[in-house]
Amino acid sequence: MRSSLFLALALATFAATPLARAVDFTVGSNAYNVEYITSGSSGPFTSKALLVLDFDAHVYTFGYQWDGSPRTSAQLLDDVAAAGGVDVTASNPGTPVEFTTGITYSSSGQLYGGPNQFGDYPNNWYLYYISRTPTAWDFGQLGEGLNPVTDGDLNLWAWQTNADGTNAPATLPEPASLALLALGGGALLKRRSGCRL
Repeated sequence: MRSSLFLALALATFAATPLARAVDFTVGSNAYNVEYITSGSSGPFTSKALLVLDFDAHVYTFGYQWDGSPRTSAQLLDDVAAAGGVDVTASNPGTPVEFTTGITYSSSGQLYGGPNQFGDYPNNWYLYYISRTPTAWDFGQLGEGLNPVTDGDLNLWAWQTNADGTNAPATLPEPASLALLALGGGALLKRRSGCRL
């Protein structure tokens, strides 16, 4: 009886929780849950990267694949935006000195970001970060219009509220495989201890 009640409560909670990220996307040897996947070329797709948008309290991850030809971080952001859902405004678009001035994303009927928050540099703006190893973010020194995107990169635009960029960016996206490993480990411990629901 208790286990049936627990199962019913768990299913009701799960059903009421929206699944924000539903698509699996593999970059390097890690699988990630992303909002959607877009392509920066017609293929064949030999290179993959992630785009992460950090709106302070809300973080969204997108998959990006292309044929390995040279791409910049600005092109990656523009290609993801062209696929739908993300809206980007920039000064000097399509040039080496492109600077993102606004990003919005609509998820589950909620709009994050927006042009009304931007244009207040140096107080409210986006900082660009990149990670070529899935351990830490590095500040994008070249700027988004010049920074090359390579296979396996993780690219982040993080909302900043101060000029020195000391707001910490989002943590690196956790590979989906780590979450499954944690669930499996918990199930083994429960089984081994003989715990009953």
